[in-house]
Amino acid sequence: MSQRKAYVIKRERELVIRSTIIEDSEYRNLKDVLLKYERIDDDIIEKDSAFTPATVHILKSTFPAIVQNAVLEWEYIRNKPEKSKCTLDNRPIDTKYFIKNVYNGNEIFVGSECIRRFDFKNGVSSLPTKSMLNKQQQAQRRISRRNRITETFGNVDSLINEHLRKLDTSPVVLPSDIYREYGDRIKAIQRFSDDYINSRISGDMLPGLASLLSAVKEYCTDTVDAWIQTNLNVPFIATLNDAEYLKQSNQLEVLNEIRENRGIISVNTVCCLGYVDFIVKHLQTLRNRLSHLFSTIRLSNGTLYVNFVVEPILRIRYTISSKDFIQVFGKVLFGQIADCKISEIYPKCKFVNNVDNIWELIGALQQAYGSAYEFLYSEDKYQVYILKGKTFCDRLDITALVEKLLPYIISERNIEYVNNLYFNRLSWFPESTFSESRKELRRTRKNMIGI
Repeated sequence: MSQRKAYVIKRERELVIRSTIIEDSEYRNLKDVLLKYERIDDDIIEKDSAFTPATVHILKSTFPAIVQNAVLEWEYIRNKPEKSKCTLDNRPIDTKYFIKNVYNGNEIFVGSECIRRFDFKNGVSSLPTKSMLNKQQQAQRRISRRNRITETFGNVDSLINEHLRKLDTSPVVLPSDIYREYGDRIKAIQRFSDDYINSRISGDMLPGLASLLSAVKEYCTDTVDAWIQTNLNVPFIATLNDAEYLKQSNQLEVLNEIRENRGIISVNTVCCLGYVDFIVKHLQTLRNRLSHLFSTIRLSNGTLYVNFVVEPILRIRYTISSKDFIQVFGKVLFGQIADCKISEIYPKCKFVNNVDNIWELIGALQQAYGSAYEFLYSEDKYQVYILKGKTFCDRLDITALVEKLLPYIISERNIEYVNNLYFNRLSWFPESTFSESRKELRRTRKNMIGI
């Protein structure tokens, strides 16, 4: 019958028990079984209860690395031709090669076969410095301890990440007390795992991780999940989208205020949620409560379009940013009256500069100032003309018409006032030099807006 695979052989065992690495508290039980057996295989492990699960894991997974680290502790001293037996494997030798552990002072001699296990160049040891060796041993110890956690509890890092995702990406914003308690329980697992992996706590404390994992799982089910289920449909409960927007816009203090308010958006925090999805969610309410200001509030491809109720700009379309819109009107969702005037919100709106809207602009200007001026527009040249008596003005900036003339309409300024501030400052030319067909321009405009 073939011999079963050995995890420890005599030569490796003799080297390790004489090295400092075995003195680590992590390997206390391993040292005991190494002192007891020169060779360890599955038969011995199965028969002796002294082999704890942690020690078996080390023997099967990391013992070769422990041997490699042990080798690094030794340096070559001298040799002497003399018959004897190798200290490590007890084989007959003709020459004694003396090696010394640079950390504990142990000195042994080995034969030519065992000496080849050490890395020498020209008879001089190529040992790393003590600090380098310590780092290597610490790294190997961390790997060993991490593997032991995985073997005992599964992928703890994955469990931690799963809880962290629920903490920060729950479908509704968790209230501050639940958020802090849940977060503290997750951090307790992280600290324990980190302390254990980095040997800040002894190996025999590992079972303590089980109670931490059980506690956070129970809290997640009984408290976190239960609260989410109960409050999922509460009016104005802050959602994951709300939380993500506040994080991305660097408004963490607002998110914390919502948490302190049991996850509920208030009249004080609603003005900070200026993003499209929030408006979509409350669009019908906004339309109903702002009907005295806007004839239309519409969202298209993420852009918010509005039309004011006031004549003659009723048909002119504007865009307004979601952020500005909610900052001004968010409080109406809580029953407060939107007491701002159209002239106050108008500067936050942007004229939609397309052909249809320009014709609506021309119609509004004609309606407001038609008693003294005539407004014509050429689609071919994208050109606005103003005619006054026997003169005309061209090269007009559409933006100037929107930003200056239309606000005068909203504020109901009289024609003399507008003349002084706008029309009289334009450059006027004799009508005889007007090259466009007024009849054609009028016909085009009539077809577009029915004037």
